[in-house]
Amino acid sequence: QRNFAAALHAFEEALKIRRDSWKMWDNMRTAALQLRRWGLVLNATVELLNLKERELDVSVLGLLVDHALKTIAEEGEAG
Repeated sequence: QRNFAAALHAFEEALKIRRDSWKMWDNMRTAALQLRRWGLVLNATVELLNLKERELDVSVLGLLVDHALKTIAEEGEAG
């Protein structure tokens, strides 16, 4: 986990300079996935789609949807 946290921080810093690098966004998304930092995963996915117009990574989208549905269910139970 520590290596992914360090990598995520490094990519966040690098992207302040090179926001147009799809490889950096892809690597940042991978590190964020490992750390379950869903907001960053979503942000990186959007940036990748904007930059590369790549096909949507269905597995990542599935993880994001699962997390969103779980969060909604938890909020419904708490409220």
